[in-house]
Amino acid sequence: MGDRESGSKHAAVGWKAAVVCARIAPWLTGLLVLLWAGYSWLHRSPYAASWDEVDFVLALERFDLLAMQPHFPGYPYFVMGAMALRRLAGSPSDAYILLNILLTGLSAVPIWLLARRRLTRPWAMLAVLLTITSPYTWLQAERPMSEAAGIAVLWWFLWSWQRAMERRSWPRLTAVLFLFGVLIGVRLSYAAFGLGLVWLLGVAIADWRGEKRRLWPRLAAFAALACGFQLLWLAGLALSEGGAAGFIRLGAAFIAGHFGQWGGGVTSAGGDVSFAARVLRFAGDNVLWTGMFARSTALLAAAAALLFAAVLSAGAAPRPPRGSASAGARPA
Repeated sequence: MGDRESGSKHAAVGWKAAVVCARIAPWLTGLLVLLWAGYSWLHRSPYAASWDEVDFVLALERFDLLAMQPHFPGYPYFVMGAMALRRLAGSPSDAYILLNILLTGLSAVPIWLLARRRLTRPWAMLAVLLTITSPYTWLQAERPMSEAAGIAVLWWFLWSWQRAMERRSWPRLTAVLFLFGVLIGVRLSYAAFGLGLVWLLGVAIADWRGEKRRLWPRLAAFAALACGFQLLWLAGLALSEGGAAGFIRLGAAFIAGHFGQWGGGVTSAGGDVSFAARVLRFAGDNVLWTGMFARSTALLAAAAALLFAAVLSAGAAPRPPRGSASAGARPA
């Protein structure tokens, strides 16, 4: 009897601890994100360490795409955010870094909301902290470049896209189109996520047809919103270059040089490098080995162990019998 009572007491204490941990997880996550932001600000890069960073810094003195201040396409929302924070930050370089840290910290909100759809509160907290403190994101947040800001806005876009996929109301559709416009105005590299808008539009068309609503006016409204939010930043840049024709010529010249002659990236490697070798270098070395694991064998081993544990957990989970009502609910 004594062993049973002791076991039940330990179980009760463990259950209470789990409940308390679940309750304080959101507040603890916020506190840890604030600590991360403070630590990142104290250990920020003291100067612009590359030509691209110098271009962004000079853009706060004089925004000029022709002089590559910054380079094409200008990333106007990122520059505008740094302009707003320049007095608070002190130097132009610190203004960009402060913007990156603030946006990355705020991205904890959509990451948490997305994680909570599948995970408990403690695991959602872990997902937030692992995402924000990943080596690549952390490194970019402390540089006067737009990569970290783009990743932060991307999380807000993904969260809004998920909400719009669940209920295709016009306020939600407008929000996701607006955030995509902001995302492209911050970092053009994430344009491929626009495929999510095509998926969203296809689902919305199916809804409109099922509800027997007029299709073409809604398609026109969707296209007008999507184009309008992109033109908010594109039109200003085109006017700064004397019109759309000059802006297009400048973009074509930059793309030809950046991806063919002087860019220094995987795509501008010599002709003796095969396409397969470039893909392997980009995905395997740049993204995985350097970007995700910081060239650390320990991080790679930890990630492999977590992935293996997740696979085992998914395989061991009980599944409902075929033909039951619950069997098709989760896949749907």
